[in-house]
Amino acid sequence: MPVVPGDVTPLWRRTQQLRSTPQTYTIAGMTLGQFIRSRRETLGVSLRSLSATLLEDHGKDLDHSTLARIETGATRRLDPSLLVAIAGALGLTDDDLARALRLSVDEAA
Repeated sequence: MPVVPGDVTPLWRRTQQLRSTPQTYTIAGMTLGQFIRSRRETLGVSLRSLSATLLEDHGKDLDHSTLARIETGATRRLDPSLLVAIAGALGLTDDDLARALRLSVDEAA
């Protein structure tokens, strides 16, 4: 299904697939958590700073230790709205996230 700008349905379906499937998906050879960590480190953002941004800008109260567990893969099932908030806090658009999730689903197949 092609991604239409402004349409979150494909994004929702992809995040639902990630959330409901116990497999570890990879994005360009990285797990989803490694992808998030790589993006965060590239931007020079600490876990505490990302946690504060998630609360202030996206209304998601997620402490830095939970973010660390997501990055290490200890927490693999993410609520779709949380994944969208993390992506937004890291400067990724819905299209970027959908493209990354499409890659992860395609690579797992």
